[in-house]
Amino acid sequence: MAESAEVNGRSLSQEVERRLSDSFRIEDRMEDAFGSVDNFWTMRLVAMAIQNSQLLHGHGKDWRQDPQAFDAATGVIFRVLDALRPGPVPEKTKKMDVVDEFWQALVSEQLWEDITSANLDLSVNEGTNAEHVFAAMKRRLGSTSENAMQRARLDKPRLEEWRRRREQADSDDSKLNNIHKSGSEEER
Repeated sequence: MAESAEVNGRSLSQEVERRLSDSFRIEDRMEDAFGSVDNFWTMRLVAMAIQNSQLLHGHGKDWRQDPQAFDAATGVIFRVLDALRPGPVPEKTKKMDVVDEFWQALVSEQLWEDITSANLDLSVNEGTNAEHVFAAMKRRLGSTSENAMQRARLDKPRLEEWRRRREQADSDDSKLNNIHKSGSEEER
């Protein structure tokens, strides 16, 4: 660091200050791009998981093009993220599973909708940062984003089907609760 300070005509304290300032700017860019610095590092970890899965299992195949390499990459991603789980796996009711599945499908579809509907003609002075990110994703992904949007829509049941599943799960949970209650009463 002393050498760098001397080469750049700064004192050691000025060099420390410059490096500290640079690190804050880098963290600001991480936060802008990923929502938080922690999200940046988590996504970096996901990227490393993909790279390693391709090296070890993908046999050089692109995980976005080859079904086996894709399954290997998503399996590793899931395990890496699951290892970050805060606390034990919560006990869930069937209704909670149905509701979670609904929101996951909805968020997935919305993200693909935002990407596929992005305005590629947005000038630098127009739009939000998110709109520019979605446009960049659309440019980069090309027809893959359209295919993903179609799959997200096909994989998501209609609202009436979600309601039916939720009601069935509610009924199943009630039956299970009644079984547990009657078992507890018998133990007394």
